[in-house]
Amino acid sequence: MNKIYIKWTLELAKETTIGFSDRVSWRKAHPKAYGWAWSNNVLEQILETLPKKQSKPKVIKEKVKRIQSAETRAKIGAANAIHAKKRGVNSNLVQRKPHIFVEGIESKECSKCKLVKSLDQFGKNKWHKWDGLTYECRACRSRVMKDNYKSNYHKYSKDYAINRRRGMKVKCVEYKGNKCKDCGIYHIDGLNTSIFQFHHRDPLEKDFAVSNINMRNFDNIKPELDKCDMLCANCHHIRHWKLNK
Repeated sequence: MNKIYIKWTLELAKETTIGFSDRVSWRKAHPKAYGWAWSNNVLEQILETLPKKQSKPKVIKEKVKRIQSAETRAKIGAANAIHAKKRGVNSNLVQRKPHIFVEGIESKECSKCKLVKSLDQFGKNKWHKWDGLTYECRACRSRVMKDNYKSNYHKYSKDYAINRRRGMKVKCVEYKGNKCKDCGIYHIDGLNTSIFQFHHRDPLEKDFAVSNINMRNFDNIKPELDKCDMLCANCHHIRHWKLNK
């Protein structure tokens, strides 16, 4: 198919503007003429023949302040109380308390120590849309976090993670039948749990390594175990040696 090349001139570009009421519509209809005019610095001469597109006048709408009725406020308060009860939070803390101005400084009351402090003494919380700040001041929040760490220290300790990992490994071994599929060696809890490994029959179906079970629930590991064969360490190495041979 032969392509027709047009040698643009200023007169020819001006002819393309005939019949158009504004510059925008001409630019969309004739992009090649527009591009030629722009590259040859004659765009202003062509645009003088076309009027500018008249913009619609902006209509400024008056903002109407919505006034909530007593019935609506009661419904919102009841909904907040139910939501707070589910979270185990005092419903009085969920209600919005207005800020207080002390000596010209905007302040609010802490829900823990009940002291009025400036807003810079409170941390940020994006879920609190009305002011974006926490209910507790920074000092009370820090005290709560430290107390929580002390009361749940066993969950943060290294021994807790090790025991949880070992218990999860025993569950996985028992789920796969307590013996190696190739050699038939049996699992004895507390003695040879560590020798068992999980070999994916099809590597393309592998979503994650079963050994990485630190932060996973056993119900989430079961679908991955169904894709695997449980082998002892020796048989697992032999299988990979045969595959790579």
